[in-house]
Amino acid sequence: MESGHFVEDRHRGFCILLFYSGIQKGEALRAIPDQFQMTETAIMFNVGERLKHGKQTPALKLPLNAPYVSELRNFIEDTRKGERVFPYCDKTGYNIVRRAFKYPHLFRLSRITNFFLEGWTIAQVRSWTGLTWQP
Repeated sequence: MESGHFVEDRHRGFCILLFYSGIQKGEALRAIPDQFQMTETAIMFNVGERLKHGKQTPALKLPLNAPYVSELRNFIEDTRKGERVFPYCDKTGYNIVRRAFKYPHLFRLSRITNFFLEGWTIAQVRSWTGLTWQP
């Protein structure tokens, strides 16, 4: 985050959400304030229907004491009800990620790796990512 190139401050918030949630870029771009519930210690993010396979997944807890998450909270709270938190087109979302971290799937893969490090099972990770496995 410190060395990334961000044209607007809100671009940082977009990358923060992607990093801590592991969601797809398109899922972050369509996020509205109603999908976030603020608590004293965390932001609970309900992704809603996933882009792949249309599954619903459990809300993800983004701890406020994690680096930069309080900055994300400010962007969410500054967004008017019903408007998108990150009002960018798909191409702009891709460019934000590309400028900041070079590899577009870095966030998703990092988060999935952390799920396993936290003790999640393959079934839990598969469920949260919205992926289904067909033998």
